[in-house]
Amino acid sequence: MKKQQYNLMPTIKSGLVLWVLVFSKNLLADSITDTLSAKGQDKNYQSVTPQNNASLDAKLHEAMGLYYNRQYRLALPILREIAATDDRTQVLFWLGRSAYETGQTQLAIEKYQQILAREPKLSRVRLELAAAYMQEGNKAAAQVELQKLASENPEPGLKQQIEQVLLELEHPQKNGSGKRLFTALRASIGSEYDSNVNVGTRDERFSIPGGNLDGWLIKFNINADSIYDFGDPNGFAWHNHLQFLHHEYPDKTNSNFNYTQTDVYTGLDYYASWFKAKLPVGFIDRRFSNQSLSQSYYFMPNLEINMLDNTDLTLSYHYENETFVSPYDLFSNATHTGTFGPRYKFKAFDAEHSLTLLGTYSRRDANSASWSYDEWSVGPSYFAHFKTGTELYLDFKYLDRHYDAPAFLSLAGNRLDNRYSLTFSLSQTFYKYYFVSLSYNYTDNNSNEILFDYDKNMVGLNFGTNLNF
Repeated sequence: MKKQQYNLMPTIKSGLVLWVLVFSKNLLADSITDTLSAKGQDKNYQSVTPQNNASLDAKLHEAMGLYYNRQYRLALPILREIAATDDRTQVLFWLGRSAYETGQTQLAIEKYQQILAREPKLSRVRLELAAAYMQEGNKAAAQVELQKLASENPEPGLKQQIEQVLLELEHPQKNGSGKRLFTALRASIGSEYDSNVNVGTRDERFSIPGGNLDGWLIKFNINADSIYDFGDPNGFAWHNHLQFLHHEYPDKTNSNFNYTQTDVYTGLDYYASWFKAKLPVGFIDRRFSNQSLSQSYYFMPNLEINMLDNTDLTLSYHYENETFVSPYDLFSNATHTGTFGPRYKFKAFDAEHSLTLLGTYSRRDANSASWSYDEWSVGPSYFAHFKTGTELYLDFKYLDRHYDAPAFLSLAGNRLDNRYSLTFSLSQTFYKYYFVSLSYNYTDNNSNEILFDYDKNMVGLNFGTNLNF
């Protein structure tokens, strides 16, 4: 079963900077409306005013209702339409702010620059522009804007915050204040259709007289991370992770296939300019048919080496010792897995893309030779993140597994499996903290044992939230 993952740490060293920018923007929040309103009345800054156009006035009223209720994604298209004929400073600011909140960073930067070309001393707008540059990952441009803002002698509280950000950007290795606890939470719930419920979430297959079962399940998933950054950009961070997954089949016929997995780990991460290393130690509790199934302890060191500016090399080792409850003692095992492969990253079509090709080799020693095996697998995966908040994931894998003995009571010789699997996921973020995702998974397992020869389709729609603190 593929675990859902999300990455918090690539931006951890810039997280303090972005947090301070957000905090600093709040220092100017009380005065921004009056300031922009005053500037907006200058005839040089407008082509059409709402007072001169009743239809435009109604649209602006609707947009501002959405804006002040933080419904930025709904307000954005209305504000874009208004700005086409009414380019007053207030309208451009509201448009830029809505674009920033919905991840359309380039549009936000464009509008903030347009405002500052007219009024270079609008401090709040310049601070918004710096934050947008940070959101885009352009630290150099953010630094330029902050230096301009600092030179304008802002009020003491804001000035102190700006100086703290500039110190972090210019001399991160000398700034001991970078120590901070980061937390993230991703939770989702949704419905999925399973074409072959008999095939469990593990390697085993449970045979049901009368043919395959199919049906709907409710899927509930939580991922939580807490990371303590020790403050040195080339140093350690302490990483704790929790994943909770539950599959609930409402149909009584399928309820025996309910599955729950709780996975927790803790360990040190090390970040350097050309590589990052992780050393997690974890525990997994699995429940099947609402009863305890197994417990595992694992050790999973891994290393990512930056070979070129846009190419990484992944090396990892996974050791897991799993103990099944009685009467499934024969499944208890120790498994060793090694993974190796490159990842290529590039930007195109207003999105960030990555292509990964991973190969794995595993050796499992179970209490029964019928459940002990050697296997290898290989396959590419593709991930794209668009500035609109859309994410696309594709994965294909081929697996070859050779068991040490025949299946129980089999006369076919040692069991041999070949498996093809395809995964597709499309996710869209909205209102900054929420997402909806459509997923599809296909598995085709070919075995010389007819009991283990099957295919399986799963398609689902999930809704969730993604929060960072």
